[in-house]
Amino acid sequence: REWRRSYIRALDTAYTRRNYVPLINLLGRSVEGGLDRYLEAVVKTQANAYQPLAELARSSGYSVDYLGWLVRRGKLEATKRGGRWYSTPAALTRYIKESTRAQ
Repeated sequence: REWRRSYIRALDTAYTRRNYVPLINLLGRSVEGGLDRYLEAVVKTQANAYQPLAELARSSGYSVDYLGWLVRRGKLEATKRGGRWYSTPAALTRYIKESTRAQ
């Protein structure tokens, strides 16, 4: 329902004010969500290998906030499910190797 209201408001704003930014943002978020679901389905890693960032933080010594920052920066491969980020130990190992190689 909320998405529908946002969509109608964005259409109205585009039509009455000739301001297309809200509509473009809404469509972009929708496309991104669809792509996330698609990519999640085709990832070769088994679903049970994904762990919440909190679990990875405990085993790695990094903080949850730092791992979340890496995800948002695109440096740590992760997927979002139900509002929580999940990643794999292999992805964290790749990040560590890449970051030590860059130094």
